[in-house]
Amino acid sequence: MSDEEKQLNQASVEVAAGAKTQGGDDRSGRMNALLSSAGNLAAPIMASLIVSVCVSAMALAVYDKTRKGDFAVIDLAGIVELEQLRLTASVIKIGTTDEERLKAFQRVQSFGGVLEKAIDEIKADCKCVLLARNAFIGGGGKDYTDSLKAKVGLSGVDLESVRKLTEMAMSRAVPSPESMRAASGQTGNGAFGGGTP
Repeated sequence: MSDEEKQLNQASVEVAAGAKTQGGDDRSGRMNALLSSAGNLAAPIMASLIVSVCVSAMALAVYDKTRKGDFAVIDLAGIVELEQLRLTASVIKIGTTDEERLKAFQRVQSFGGVLEKAIDEIKADCKCVLLARNAFIGGGGKDYTDSLKAKVGLSGVDLESVRKLTEMAMSRAVPSPESMRAASGQTGNGAFGGGTP
């Protein structure tokens, strides 16, 4: 038992003894004894409070330095669309072999894993929270789209150029309704909504 606790016990005993001798009416004496013993505890309580505040402040400072608070953006939808269009164009172009189509199909199957790994690498490098560009409201976030495109093998590939190439390839690969009618000997709309065969 510490000295302070002994003093507090002794003060309580003295108050109780004084109350017995005076018939229990000396409340002010008991209060004075308790207040004097509490005064001895004020310094340790204050020191404990100061230490607690300092430890909490240091913990908050460390947390603030290590938390991920920076935001950056990537055009995830644009990259996925770019890959889809690129693979579509490579598969539907005239002269595409079955082996090339198989490779394109395998690339489609593995693209999700490649994309996820590339995003994780960028997050580790930038130590930031990545958001899809269309989900980010506001300005100031660094754009890592070019870095992501490079990691998934799409650097230097322009979305608009690939769109045009895909449209051109599709127009050559898919015959127009008129050319299909002419090839089948139909007149009018034929197989495409009426007319006579």
